[in-house]
Amino acid sequence: MKSIRFRIVFGFFVFMMVMNTAGCEKKVVDKRTVIRFFNPQGISEEIKMMEEIVNKFEKDNPDIKVKIESGGTPDKLLVEIAGGMPPDVFLSWTDWGPMAEKDTLLELDTYIERHHLNLNDYFPCAIGFSKYKGKSYVFPVNLHIPVAFYNKDMFDKAGIPYPNGSWTWNEYYETAVRLTDRSSENGIRTQFGTQLGNSAYFWILQNKGQIFDRGNKRSNIKSEEAIEALRFAYKLYSDASPSLSEMKTFSGVGDVNPFITGKIGMLIQTGAYIGIFSQQINNFRWDIAPLPIPPHSKRVNIISADYLGIPRGSKHPEEAFRFLKYYCGRKGMEVFISHKRFILPYREMAYETFVPPPENIKLLINILEEPYIFNPLTHIEDERWFEMMTHFWDGWELILSGNISFDEGIDKMEIEMNRRLEQIWR
Repeated sequence: MKSIRFRIVFGFFVFMMVMNTAGCEKKVVDKRTVIRFFNPQGISEEIKMMEEIVNKFEKDNPDIKVKIESGGTPDKLLVEIAGGMPPDVFLSWTDWGPMAEKDTLLELDTYIERHHLNLNDYFPCAIGFSKYKGKSYVFPVNLHIPVAFYNKDMFDKAGIPYPNGSWTWNEYYETAVRLTDRSSENGIRTQFGTQLGNSAYFWILQNKGQIFDRGNKRSNIKSEEAIEALRFAYKLYSDASPSLSEMKTFSGVGDVNPFITGKIGMLIQTGAYIGIFSQQINNFRWDIAPLPIPPHSKRVNIISADYLGIPRGSKHPEEAFRFLKYYCGRKGMEVFISHKRFILPYREMAYETFVPPPENIKLLINILEEPYIFNPLTHIEDERWFEMMTHFWDGWELILSGNISFDEGIDKMEIEMNRRLEQIWR
């Protein structure tokens, strides 16, 4: 009897010990600081890279947990910041000037100094991109730098020398015209010298122009630089580029499929497409060249970037900066380095990616080291910029489609843009 009683009591004791132990396990608290990482990225390959960097960071920084918030939009980010519930750190590629102007971004210079982030490890243009009125507010993850892609086989067939660093706008136009085949198959042209589309604004920036004057709060579309650039772009479109209707017959990756399929001789596009072209172009030889030089100035290398920023309202700015430094530093770049489509801001890592193809890929080093990189985004200080710019793009499309003349289109742009500018800066 005592034996049975003992077994019952002992069994009850063991049961209570097990339950108590299980209860203790449930009460284990994760003491890590949780930071929210807002990331609107939707490309699966890039999401995987982001997750890999986060996993490495958490392993190397066991006191911090990164909560990834994917799938949002830039507008959602602005709403969260305005509502006082911002993420701790975010990735974006849109203009950050308005946020800096409204003092909603954390100034990073103190953190850069405190955490010994060596800015000499990065290209000067990358550091320049991160500054607004002399202060650092964001940090680039990868860079977007336009270059001139060209079809070497098409050049050889036409007997045209490959472009070099001294070519001009006029030479670009003449080459494009020579590469354009005027004949057609069933009314459809099949070979063009270049491709224009809606890239007119690019040529304005290349000519050191702007389409509005912030000081006077008026459209600058009729400035000498802007008009010269737009007339050049219109001439390219008319004489050596597929029409808007012809462009609709192409399909594929973004607006680059005509080049991938060998229908376009030259294409000005971000160097980020080098990786895509290396994988997808197998039926002809291609290379890159510097942008052509405008009529009255030096070449202008335009740069934009994907970047990380920290809202001023971040609950954990110290931990957020540690994550930013890691993501944009050597260990984060090690994840990006295997993906050739990225132009990295970190010098040492970037050099490792600059291997052929294309043959002239080291041209990117020259561009990145040049001192006269121009960043158009620092001139845009209102989030309604793209809404106002719609009037420019709509007017330009009317010109290209032949619905109105060039001069009528410019007049329409000026009127509509000034009307919108008056509303923005009222």
